[in-house]
Amino acid sequence: YLSDTVKPDFPDKIQTLNRTPGKPYLLFLKDTPEVDAETLGKKADQLRELFNEQKLHGLTLQEYLIFQRDYTERHKTEDRPHPDTKHWTWLLDSEVPGRVLGAYWGPDYRQVGVHSFTSDDADPSWGARSSAIFEL
Repeated sequence: YLSDTVKPDFPDKIQTLNRTPGKPYLLFLKDTPEVDAETLGKKADQLRELFNEQKLHGLTLQEYLIFQRDYTERHKTEDRPHPDTKHWTWLLDSEVPGRVLGAYWGPDYRQVGVHSFTSDDADPSWGARSSAIFEL
């Protein structure tokens, strides 16, 4: 599901940050059902600063969708096979003009929801997944 704040910009105006175009890379992230607890309630700008200090990155929309699919496939026999059913994930490395993307699994709709927010928005149920990027 794409929100009305994402649809007009999808896919052509989605900007990917912190990745070299055309350059392959390895992405490492924690294989957890929910976002990093220490990131909950923080603004996207705060998280970007925090991750930058730790030499980490956020996720892009494409990486998040791959993670959702992979995690769900590996956990399909469990009660909660989908990640991010309780919290939103800031997709810190994907933007539409003036807005940062966020995503979650909507169990009632059985699909991933993608929305966009200003980088100074915050909510106790929003967090992020950190990642380490290694270019090849």
